[in-house]
Amino acid sequence: MQVDQLAKLLGDNYRTAAKGEKVLSLYLFGIKFCRELDGHALGDLCEQAGLARSYGTESAKARRLAPHVILRDHQ
Repeated sequence: MQVDQLAKLLGDNYRTAAKGEKVLSLYLFGIKFCRELDGHALGDLCEQAGLARSYGTESAKARRLAPHVILRDHQ
């Protein structure tokens, strides 16, 4: 996936997240797309998505968590 596609998806996920779940959406994005995020500067990606550059640190944490997490759909 191209960096501009990742940035758009990240920004859309963040902006459409429910109140109180904005940062959670960032973690879920990092977990779900951990492989696609490899090799990308996450601060730059967050900035391109219209988010604070500092969210790159949170995205990096989520990427590190990914091998230990199993995502499931919630109803």
